[in-house]
Amino acid sequence: MSYTIKQTFRIEMGHRTWTQDMRTSRGKEFYDPALVADKCANLHGHTMFVSVTIAGDSLDDQYFLMDTDLLTGAFKPILDEVDHAFVVDKNDPLYGDIAAVTQKGGLKLCTVDFSPTFEAMVRHFHDRLQSALDEKGLGDVLRIKEVKVLGEQSVEATYSNG
Repeated sequence: MSYTIKQTFRIEMGHRTWTQDMRTSRGKEFYDPALVADKCANLHGHTMFVSVTIAGDSLDDQYFLMDTDLLTGAFKPILDEVDHAFVVDKNDPLYGDIAAVTQKGGLKLCTVDFSPTFEAMVRHFHDRLQSALDEKGLGDVLRIKEVKVLGEQSVEATYSNG
């Protein structure tokens, strides 16, 4: 048997998925010319709900798997990097222009090395949290069962172990 605890966080994030082209992507067979093939390549933003489910086989001596305030302490620095920031891939052809505008305006920029789709962001959150748990020596007793990103209450991306 194992225990789980799930916590959900809300963030606001801008991005552009410069690699999008529905005419050539997986599922292109469903492409309709009435669709804008690369609409998410435009600068835009989302309200996102990021949920983290932690699992483990035992509780601590206080009967917690992990106190949710401590889970917040582990995950909040990761989320703070993207919350109310514009997330951009350093390989984006417009990266230099976007970085210059954010610097000129004193705006928050988060640079990543992938096109920031929901699927890529959820993997990023998972890997960063796993690293944080491992750095504190908790990787052997706590497992990340899954991380979910829910955007606009209609799109959900999940990355899970199993």
